[in-house]
Order: sequence, then C-alpha cells, then structure tokens
Amino acid sequence: MTEDFKKLYKDNVMIEVLTIVPEKAGYVRKVRSLKADPTPTPGPDDSMKQLNLSKDYGEDYPAIFNIILWFMIILAIVLFSVSYGMWHMDPGRDSIIYRMTTTRLKKD
Repeated sequence: MTEDFKKLYKDNVMIEVLTIVPEKAGYVRKVRSLKADPTPTPGPDDSMKQLNLSKDYGEDYPAIFNIILWFMIILAIVLFSVSYGMWHMDPGRDSIIYRMTTTRLKKD
C-alpha cells in the first residue's frame, strides 16, 4: 500500500505508524463487599448544596416583572410616536422658527 501512495504522489509521501500497547488486564467491574464499612450517605443539606438550583425569588417577583415589562412596552411605543411626529412635522412658512431666523430686521 505504501508503494501505491509513493507512485500516486511521486515520492512525496510521509508514512506514520502508531502502535498501541494493549492493557494487561481488561476492564474489570469493581465489586463491593457486603462486609465493608458503608460510606456515609449525604444528608439533606449536603445533597441540596450539590444540586444546581436557581436562586429563590420573592412572591412579588411576577407582579414587578409584569409592571416593568408593560412600562417598557408603553415607553417604546411613546418614544416611537413622538419621534414619528417630530420627523413628519411641517411648521410651514408662518412658523416662529422662520420669523426669528430671518437675516433682515423688521423696522417698527
């Protein structure tokens, strides 16, 4: 097979060989003895510490979340409405902006 690769790639071949040393013993299941000292089982406090639990929230959390959610939605709608209104505002030629920014002064 090596010779075929050498012919195919015009002697630009690098061969790498890996060897694995077999284990002396296969996988053996460790047997527990009935006479051995039992390991202490974790108490309820220890097992609760090992669990990945979320932190506790107060009972008013859903109400506060709901109030903040609707406040943000209403605030976004109001902001969009005000921005839309200001964007499409056309004061016309009679506006105070045009009267105050003229270069010629009015004589009394």
